[in-house]
Amino acid sequence: MLRRMARLGLPSALERLAMRFGQIVYFGLILWLGTEVCAAHTLSGNFTLFASVAGTELAAATSVRVGQRLGAGEEREARRYAWAGVRLSSALMTGLALLAWIASFRGASLFTGNARVVALIVLALGIDVLTQPATGVMTALTATLQAGGDPRFPMWTTLVGIWGIRTLGVYLLGVQLGWGLAGVWLATLLDNYLRAAVLWCRYRSGRWVREL
Repeated sequence: MLRRMARLGLPSALERLAMRFGQIVYFGLILWLGTEVCAAHTLSGNFTLFASVAGTELAAATSVRVGQRLGAGEEREARRYAWAGVRLSSALMTGLALLAWIASFRGASLFTGNARVVALIVLALGIDVLTQPATGVMTALTATLQAGGDPRFPMWTTLVGIWGIRTLGVYLLGVQLGWGLAGVWLATLLDNYLRAAVLWCRYRSGRWVREL
């Protein structure tokens, strides 16, 4: 039983660790862009926490429901829960991001009196609204594949996405091309949409349903 739990839990843990280490690296790259960009990125991240928390909790619920149905031998019902989780996560996270963006026009000034930082926050959150549909899909499908006994695929997807697309994208778009904070958040958008597409293909293939 411990071996079976480890086969499921370790790749899931490594997937989160890959994400966190990648965030440390690309945040270091953001420091090169200056104090104002770094401040705007940090404050924008605080605004996006509302959507992130909602997505994380919905992913946990999706994982539980999908796992229960698969354990009962009801793959069709498991797929229904997975699809419901994808739709709900995408809609709710996008809606919360939209509210955060609208609130940022006035709310950002509560945190800083720097007009450029406020403008950058509004810009970053506007890009985030476009990113959240893919983030919701990616979050729900990661939980679904893990519940189905296929945690290694999301792990490798995250490794490639966070290091090969997002971190590299931050460097190329934000630093080398001089797009600044817009480049940083566009790199995130590209990473999330590509990962969502790859995870969706894996989900549709049915190869994520495995015996643990």
